[in-house]
Amino acid sequence: PKAKFTVLARYPHQTTCFTEGLFLHGTASSGEPEVFESCGLYGRSYLRRYALGSGETRSQTAVPAEIFSEGLALLGTSLYMLMYHGGQIVEYDSATWAEVRRHPFPYGEGWGLTTDGCDLLATTGSPYLYRLRPDAAGTLQLERRVEVTAFGRSIRMLNEVEYVTPYVWVNVWHTNRLLRVDPHTGVADLQLDLTGLHMWRGEATPNGIAYSPSLGPTSLLVTGKLWPQMFLLNLSAADLY
Repeated sequence: PKAKFTVLARYPHQTTCFTEGLFLHGTASSGEPEVFESCGLYGRSYLRRYALGSGETRSQTAVPAEIFSEGLALLGTSLYMLMYHGGQIVEYDSATWAEVRRHPFPYGEGWGLTTDGCDLLATTGSPYLYRLRPDAAGTLQLERRVEVTAFGRSIRMLNEVEYVTPYVWVNVWHTNRLLRVDPHTGVADLQLDLTGLHMWRGEATPNGIAYSPSLGPTSLLVTGKLWPQMFLLNLSAADLY
């Protein structure tokens, strides 16, 4: 089944950003949360923190040219960034952007990343959702993986992902679809169809989901790679979570 939505607001988005990771954090003096975004492509990847309403950059760091940045999540005081290739997750100090360490990620390509506040949840373009947990030394360990299915069939091309208690919402690459998935069972039971929200072609696919209750308890922020805008959508409580 499809969830219904209305567009509440539109916000500026950099058309140079090949969006791979997106989340909202905190509340600025304007009353709005700040946006953290991972922008990909080799030689052009960067991480950026900016004001939602104005798009003003608050801080930014370049990613080494040999790295294609992917999913991004904040857990504790650390930012975690997935690499597309290279089999690693880079951990940064969230206050300074200084690299802290790199964690092995031997599960395939790195695509999407989010957190439930305790663990990291990662996608690889496969039908699986990977749950990673820091051990006592802070090293990420695989807790489990679950296969994402709808009506008993595996769903591939799982991309950017956002945790909205108790579900995760995930983009399906090269489609207008977002899926609501139970992260414990892997069952997808609802879809959000963004057709008509923005006319895109080629690799400028929808990718980017973020949630903050400060924008409204039933609101979801979405965008795509190289899109000029982000869209704040309002869903029913029953559909969002």
